Amino acid sequence: MEKLRKIARVLGVLATIGFWFMLVLGVLMLLIAALFAFVPARFFAGANTVEFGDLTLMLSPAFTSSLDGQTLKLPLILAALIAAVDLAVYCVGLHTVRRALRPIADGRPFIDEVATALLRLAWIVLIGGALSSLCTCIGSALLNSIYDYAAIFSGGNIIDYAISNHFDISFILPSLCLFLLHYIFKYGVELQRESDETL
Repeated sequence: MEKLRKIARVLGVLATIGFWFMLVLGVLMLLIAALFAFVPARFFAGANTVEFGDLTLMLSPAFTSSLDGQTLKLPLILAALIAAVDLAVYCVGLHTVRRALRPIADGRPFIDEVATALLRLAWIVLIGGALSSLCTCIGSALLNSIYDYAAIFSGGNIIDYAISNHFDISFILPSLCLFLLHYIFKYGVELQRESDETL
């Protein structure tokens, strides 16, 4: 039991450090998005890169000088906002982890508070993962609607293009594992309660 308490304390410290790091980084991302939103569009005019999700294209200065600066700064704003949403989900998740680890560090792993925190964490992972994927898809759709692909890909080098949005569902498995862990701890709470009543 003492080893479990030590591990819980170390993990609690790491979760606290991670929480504050993610919180500061999230605020920084919001400030960057605000900065990009208020910087005049002329500062972005003539930039020679355009990003399409995972693909970055280097374009000729002659072509990019014809693009509106607003068009070139929108991807930067969207990326910072999506990062801020992701970081907010991480902060909420780390805060919940900290709440689950406190009783374990005190030597009380099988109490309702831990089981409830694990259930809450499972929902955070599930809903947060879906929210993150949804924000990424919406961001990609917005970016895909602002560019004139025919003008970008003209020149004979590219015959056609395809746009695909990916909805990441990798968050479902960890969420299911956390739901299972919740039920295991809930069962442990019942066993602990029965054991306490028999004594």
